[in-house]
Amino acid sequence: MGLYITILDANGQELDDRESDNIFQMGGGIIELYEEGMIKYGMAFESGFDEDALADWNEQLLFAEAPDASDETGIPTYKMSSSNWNVTRGEITRALAAWERNKPTDPAQWPLADETDNGELWMRWLAFLFRSAQYGGFNVS
Repeated sequence: MGLYITILDANGQELDDRESDNIFQMGGGIIELYEEGMIKYGMAFESGFDEDALADWNEQLLFAEAPDASDETGIPTYKMSSSNWNVTRGEITRALAAWERNKPTDPAQWPLADETDNGELWMRWLAFLFRSAQYGGFNVS
């Protein structure tokens, strides 16, 4: 199973997914590599939030910041590991700020980089994050 991620507008509606810049897809085998890279560079954090309690949340709370988020955290990992979560502009902005503070100078050392990629997959992910922060965040499905 993979993730299908769509940029949201300021009202929480998905932007047109026929525009390739508005979507990002992660295959099942690669999701963990994105998550590991985000945690390593302070862009994501493992939340102690009880995911089993989520069934009681209403749609308004779907758009809320993670309950254990602070100014120094980015995206909680549970929002990237299960579907039907909205990642907020604030969470994305903090994740991008953490990347800028902590990133290796050599793209060959970036997450997902190898001898054939040289950081291109990660750069596409960063571009998607930047674009989604300019709108209303993104939805993971």
